[in-house]
Amino acid sequence: MSDPSPTPLPTPVPVAPTATPNPPVPPREPDVFDCCNNECGEACVWTIYYRLKKQYEADLEAWQIAQLLAE
Repeated sequence: MSDPSPTPLPTPVPVAPTATPNPPVPPREPDVFDCCNNECGEACVWTIYYRLKKQYEADLEAWQIAQLLAE
């Protein structure tokens, strides 16, 4: 039997401060009916969404810092 705890996300790699014209694009939130309610674990659309959202938030923060440093 495998451990049901989620795999920890890798630590985001610091981004070199360079100004890029566009911020990162947030992940699309799944629709209510995208989930099959079969407890898919790591393959669940919501688990994947929250993992992508966490990475997006880190990328957005890095982008915002790069914009400030480039001014």
